[in-house]
Amino acid sequence: EDKLEGSFIVAQPGEYEISDVSIVGVPAQAHVDELGSQNATMYKIVADDIRLAVVGHIDPKLSEAQLEALGTIDVLVVPVGGGGFTLDAVGAGQVIKAIEPKIVIPAYYDDSKLKFPVPAVKLQDALKELAMEPKETTSKLKVKPTDLMSDQPQLYVLERQ
Repeated sequence: EDKLEGSFIVAQPGEYEISDVSIVGVPAQAHVDELGSQNATMYKIVADDIRLAVVGHIDPKLSEAQLEALGTIDVLVVPVGGGGFTLDAVGAGQVIKAIEPKIVIPAYYDDSKLKFPVPAVKLQDALKELAMEPKETTSKLKVKPTDLMSDQPQLYVLERQ
């Protein structure tokens, strides 16, 4: 049986509506691409009035047009692993500063249970360089309106299950 039957796959820039979920794919320059290319896509997902952005392996220099297309973001999922393939802590910091989310979730870092095509730095090292301490490490994050009141981005680490 095909597990994707009845699924909707979003894999490119554009605007999509699925049930009560809005998805906007914003073109971006991939981290390893030449200047001006747009071979990556950032995604803004809005569900239950929470605005989530997943930026992926992008170049950290975001344009005003890209920031405008993303708009206000509550939760940002951003790679921190570096290794030349994706954002390192410095690049992730640039993206966090530009987007100004309320919650940051680091992704793509060294995890002994995962194997990446390019070695990534350990989460503790990335967070030290980002100068951010986790507010909480949890296996499931439920965002409450009070979580979105902070003046500074709060960092949550999601555990693998």
